[in-house]
Amino acid sequence: MTGDNAAKQKRPWYLRKIWVYVMILLLFPIGAINVLVHRNYWQREERREYIGILVILGYLWILNFLPDRFSWPGISIGLVVLLVIGALQLVRN
Repeated sequence: MTGDNAAKQKRPWYLRKIWVYVMILLLFPIGAINVLVHRNYWQREERREYIGILVILGYLWILNFLPDRFSWPGISIGLVVLLVIGALQLVRN
């Protein structure tokens, strides 16, 4: 356990967990580029976590640029798609 923690501390600042979250939340395009370029650097669980957050926030970020008349249908369709994908994952497992 100590060796794993030491390896995480040796990472460059832009690959540490807190900074990845800050970049994704505050600077979405830069955070997205950082996650996609360095996706092979992290372990599988970390990679899934970052890409999952990236997809959800990316959807909301793009939804922000749509006109107001498309915002509620877009949110509704997005939630339905997420529920269907979640249900399929539960059934598969």
